[in-house]
Amino acid sequence: MKSSKQISTLLAAITITLCCLSGKLLNAQTYKFVGGTLLGDHHWTKEYIYYVYSNIYIENISTLLIDAGTQIIFESSTGMYVNKGKLLIEGTEQDTVIFSSATTLNWTGIQIKDVNEKNQVSLKYVKFQDVETAISIKNSSKINIKNCFFENSYIEGINILDSYNCTVENSWFSNNYKAVVINSNENICSDNIIRNNIFKEGQNAIMVITDKLGITTRNIIEDNIFENSEIAILLSNANKPSTGNNLIRNNVIYSPTHSTTTDNIGIYLQADSVYVDNNIFWNLGNAIEFKDNIYCEITNNTFYENNLCFYDINTQKSAIIKDNTFHLNVTITNFSTYNNVQFTNNNFLLYESAKPTFINNLENNINLSNNYWGTTNTLTIEEAIIDYNDDINLGKIIYIPLLDSHNINAPISAPKKVTKQFTGEGVLVKWESNKESDFNSYNIYHDNFNNYRYDNVIKNITDTIIYIHGLTLDCDIAVTGCDNQYNTKYYKVSPHESAYSIATAKPFAGFDDTICESIGYISLTQANVPSLFSKIHWETSGSGTFSDSLALQPDYFPSEEDFLNGEVTLTLFVDKAENSGSDESDEITLYLKKTPMVYVSENNFSLYGEPVMISNVYSLYQDSIEWETFGDGYFDDIHKLHPVYYYGEHDSTNKKITMAIHVYSQCGRHSDTTNYTLINAYNLEGTVSYKNTKSENALVIAANITNGAIERMYKTSTDGEGKFIFNKLHEGNYLLYAIPDTINEQGAPVYYAAKNSWKYANKIKLDGNIYDVDIELSSPISQMLKGTCSISGQFEYPSTLFRDTLFYCNDWYDRDSTQMYCDGGLSNATIMLYNSTEKYLLDYKLTDYKGYFKFDSLPFGSYYVISDMPRYTTSTPYKLILTEQNPEIEGLVFEINNDIITMRYNNEAAENNVTKTSIYPNPCDMNFNIEFSNISSNDILFIEIYNILGEKVHHQTIKGEKKSSIGTSHLPTGIYSVKILSKDNNMTIKNLIISH
Repeated sequence: MKSSKQISTLLAAITITLCCLSGKLLNAQTYKFVGGTLLGDHHWTKEYIYYVYSNIYIENISTLLIDAGTQIIFESSTGMYVNKGKLLIEGTEQDTVIFSSATTLNWTGIQIKDVNEKNQVSLKYVKFQDVETAISIKNSSKINIKNCFFENSYIEGINILDSYNCTVENSWFSNNYKAVVINSNENICSDNIIRNNIFKEGQNAIMVITDKLGITTRNIIEDNIFENSEIAILLSNANKPSTGNNLIRNNVIYSPTHSTTTDNIGIYLQADSVYVDNNIFWNLGNAIEFKDNIYCEITNNTFYENNLCFYDINTQKSAIIKDNTFHLNVTITNFSTYNNVQFTNNNFLLYESAKPTFINNLENNINLSNNYWGTTNTLTIEEAIIDYNDDINLGKIIYIPLLDSHNINAPISAPKKVTKQFTGEGVLVKWESNKESDFNSYNIYHDNFNNYRYDNVIKNITDTIIYIHGLTLDCDIAVTGCDNQYNTKYYKVSPHESAYSIATAKPFAGFDDTICESIGYISLTQANVPSLFSKIHWETSGSGTFSDSLALQPDYFPSEEDFLNGEVTLTLFVDKAENSGSDESDEITLYLKKTPMVYVSENNFSLYGEPVMISNVYSLYQDSIEWETFGDGYFDDIHKLHPVYYYGEHDSTNKKITMAIHVYSQCGRHSDTTNYTLINAYNLEGTVSYKNTKSENALVIAANITNGAIERMYKTSTDGEGKFIFNKLHEGNYLLYAIPDTINEQGAPVYYAAKNSWKYANKIKLDGNIYDVDIELSSPISQMLKGTCSISGQFEYPSTLFRDTLFYCNDWYDRDSTQMYCDGGLSNATIMLYNSTEKYLLDYKLTDYKGYFKFDSLPFGSYYVISDMPRYTTSTPYKLILTEQNPEIEGLVFEINNDIITMRYNNEAAENNVTKTSIYPNPCDMNFNIEFSNISSNDILFIEIYNILGEKVHHQTIKGEKKSSIGTSHLPTGIYSVKILSKDNNMTIKNLIISH
C-alpha cells in the first residue's frame, strides 16, 4: 500500500491564481496543478483551469468526469493515460471542453487502453489543440467520440489500434498531419465507424492500415466531408490479404479549387475487398489511386471536374467499376496497367471535353463496352480516346456495344453551363437542361459555400432559369439536378441528387482597380461585351460621374464622397439584341486611395537594458513601410509598423535615439520622426476595493503625464485579492483609473484619489518602486433607479487618425476574443450618468464592441450623460429630460474631434433642424457664422457657448434664421463648445477655436 507521501507525489492539486504561466499570458483565474495517478472518483469543473504538469493516469478503479467548459492545459510531453479506467468528458455545443498545450511544444494526448465496457469512455464536444496524437485507442471497444474538434495534431488526431466497435462522428478535423488512423497490428481491428465528420487540410485524413499479423475488416467510413486533404482515405495491407470488407460510402471528397496535377488523392487503395459506393469526387488531382489492390467495387459514385479519376488501375483479382457518372473530368484514366478491370454501365459524359478522356498506353485491347458516352456518335467518342486508331503500336479501346442513353442506376449528372448575370436588383441564373430520362427537378443553392454546403436552397425548380432577388455576382451560387427518387430530407450525399455545378458570371466589366485621389479619374478600357446587344449603360454605386454612361468604355470621375467611402462599384448593364436571350451585367470595384499618412508620437521613452518596442505609430493608406535610424542601432524589421529597435553604444551614451518612418503607396509618400529617451523603470503596485471589499478582476489604467498631457497608457487587472501590479513603468508622473469588473459590477470607475475626471485626478510621481496605492471605487446610487425609461446611444469611432486604437479596440476582460472590437463604434469608452444637478453619479457603462451603451430602468426626470476618457477633454454636457411623453432617448452620439469629446442628440422622430448645421470660419477671430440647412420660419433655436472649464460664456436665441453671425471679440483665445438646442430636444455640439 502506498504511503500518503507517495500518493501525494502521484496526485497534485494545487490551487493558485496566476496571470502568466509558461510563457503564455492567461486570464487571471484559479488554476489547479494536477499530475500522477488519480485514485477513486474525480470531478473536474470549469471553475478551475487544470494545469497538467506530469502524466495523468486513470486506472481501473478510477473515474474522471469533466464538465462542459473546462480547460485543461498540458505541460510539454505530458498526457492522460486511461488504462481500464473510466473517462467521461461532457462538453456542450455552447461550452466546449478544451485540451491544449502550455507551450509551443506539443503534449502527448489521451491514451486509452483495455477499455471494453459501454459508456466507459465517452468524449463529447472536446477541442484538442497542438498535440502529438490527440486520442490513442488500443485493445479497446465501444469508445464514443462525438462533436469533437481536432486542430494541428503533430502526428495523429485519433489512432485506433487493435480495437473494435469504436465510433467517431460529428467531429471536426483541421490541419492534422493524420486525422484518423485505424490500425491492426496483432489483433482484429473491426466494426469501427467514422461518420458525419469534417476533415480539412492535412496530409492524410483517414488511414486504414494492417501491419504484421493484424486484420482490419468491416470498418465503415460514411457521410464525411473531406476538403483539401493530400490523401483523403488510405487503405493499405502491405500486400497481405488481411484488410477486407471495409466500406466507404456517402462521402464528399473535394478540393475548393480545381487541381491541374495528381498531387491530392481521394482514395488510395492497397487493400482487399474495399467497397466504394455513392461518393462524390470533385476537383481532385487524382480521385482513386490503385496500388496492388486485390479486389474492390466502385459503384454509384460521381466523378466531377477531376484532373484524373483513376491512376494505375491494377488488381490481383478484379476491380468492378459500375454504375458511376463521370462528368467534366480532364482524364478518366491513362491505362499503363490493366488487369481484371471491369468498366460497365457507367455514364461517361463527354460533352465538350478538351482532352482525351481515355488513353490506352498498352499493346493490349481494353474493353469499355456497355457504357454510355453522352452521345451515340462514334466520331465524337473516337475524339475522346487515344488508342490503335491514333498509334498502331497501341491496343484498341473497345466501346461497342454502347448504351444509347443514360444509365439511370448511376448518379444523375450535374447541370451544364451554369451562368449568373447581375441585373441590378438580383441575379439571373441559367443552365442547360439535363437529359436523363428519370430527371425530376433542380435545386438552387446560394450564399457562403463552406464544408460542401450553402446557407440557402431553393428546391423543386423545373425550369432552367431562375431569378433570385437581392443577390449580387459576389454571391456563391450552384445548381444540382435531381431524379424521381430524390428525397428532400436527405442530408448528405444522395445518389439521386447531382454534384454542385458552380455558376460563372457573364459578361465582363473590367478588373478591379485603384485610383489615387491626385489622378481623379479612370478610363474603363477593359470593358467588353461578348455577345450581341442593342444598347448598354453604366451605373455607379457612388456619386461620381461618367463621361458617357451609354458608351462601352467611358471615363469615370469619382466624387469626394466616393473617396471618403474608400471604394465604389460600377455596373455595366447589357441589353441584348432582340430574341438573343435575357439581359446580362457585370461589375467592377474601384478602390479609391488617398495619399498615405503616418503619425508617430514625438517624445517617447524606453528602458535601459531592453530593446526599444516601438509603439504609438498610426498610419493610413500605405502599401509599404520603411524605418530609418539616426543612431547606431538596428531594427528587427524595417518594414513593420511596430518594429523592435536594438540600440547601439552611441545611442546608449546619448540617452536619446532619433528615428524616422516613411510610408509609401502608388499614391505618394509621407514621413514622420520620433525620439526615444532611455530611462529607468520601476514597479507600481496597489489594491482596488469597494466599501472595504477587495475588487477582483477590476481593470486599472496607468496614464503617463508629460508636460500636462497624457503621453501613453497602460492597463492591468486585479487578482482575487484586489491587487494590481504594473511592472517596469518608466519614471514620471501617472494618473490611475480603476474600472470594476463589468460582470460582477460593484462600484463605479474612479480616478485616484476619489476623482471622477482625469483633469482633477491626483498625480503619482514614480521615481522608485511604489507598493501601497489604495484605490476606492466610486459609489453610484443606481439602486435608486426604478422606472421604465431609458437612455442609449453610441460612441462613434473617430473618423480622423486615432492614436489610441490599440488601447481601446480589444477585449479588456479577455472574455470573447471572437468579437471584432471597434466594429462601427469606439469600444470600452466610459459613459457616466449623473442626476439633474450633476452632483451624484447614478450609473456608468463601458461601450460594447460596437460602441453602444444603454441605461435602462430609469424614472422620469432630468439627467446628464458624460464620457470621460484619459487624454481627451470633455465638452460641456447638456440636460436630458425623460417624461411620460418622451420615455426613451435614443441616438445619443459621442465623438472625438481635436482630442475633445462632444455629444449630439439625434431625435429621429422629429424633423432634425440642428444636426445639419455648419459653423464657419473655424478657427475664427472676431465673429463666426452658424448656418442651418433645415429650419423653418417658426423654429426657435437656443445657442450657448461654453469655455473649456464648462462655464457658459454666451447665449442667444435664434428664430427662423437660416444664417446667423455671432460676435466673439469679447471672448479670449481658446477652445469652446457651441451647443445648439431646439425645443423638441434635438441638439448638437460643435467645437470652435477662437484665435485673435
